[in-house]
This record gives sequence, C-alpha cells and structure tokens, in this order.
Amino acid sequence: MDRGWAEFSVRSLRALAVGVLPAMFLVRSTREEVYNILWTLVFGFATLNILSLGRAALNRKNQA
Repeated sequence: MDRGWAEFSVRSLRALAVGVLPAMFLVRSTREEVYNILWTLVFGFATLNILSLGRAALNRKNQA
C-alpha cells in the first residue's frame, strides 16, 4: 500500500502546527490567546490520535 503522500501530509501538518503557527501567534498575543492556541493544538493532536486508532482498528478488522 502506497501511503507516501499521506505520510508527507501528516508530517507537514505536524511541522506546521509545532513550529510555525505558535511562533506566529506568540509574537503579538495576550496570555489568553496563547492558551487558546495551546488548547487547539492539544485537541488537534488528540483528534489525529483518535483517527489513527480508528484506522488501525479497521485495518485489523479487514485483515482478519
């Protein structure tokens, strides 16, 4: 199964979320805005984790 573009997309999204976006907002933001960004990152990564767990479960179900 070729997942090359999907892996690249996830890696790019993670790099953007971890590096660029927080840096942009930290330059001119209040403490409340920083907390909002952090919550967004937490829920975003949690959502990615849940989706990946669901995909793994479907893969196991299809292989059985």
